[in-house]
Amino acid sequence: MSSSSSPVEHEDLWFKDGDVVLSITEGGVENLFRVHRSILAIASPVFRDMLSIPQSSGGQDVPISFPDSVQARHCALGGAVCFPESTKHEL
Repeated sequence: MSSSSSPVEHEDLWFKDGDVVLSITEGGVENLFRVHRSILAIASPVFRDMLSIPQSSGGQDVPISFPDSVQARHCALGGAVCFPESTKHEL
């Protein structure tokens, strides 16, 4: 899905040392989350399986896109990043 404005890095869930970028577009705004692959894999078997698939991006951060609500995903991502054991299977 293409957005009409520049992507926005999420204020709380954009970690400089994160190694995976997730993109959620809502209302024409692309929101980017740069988080830790290992934390997502611990918190969610779905992310674990998805992130185990090799990607050929030429070394660039190519976001994984989700057509979803930013608020719902932020809650799930926030829990996975801060409390991985308590959020298992919520993602």
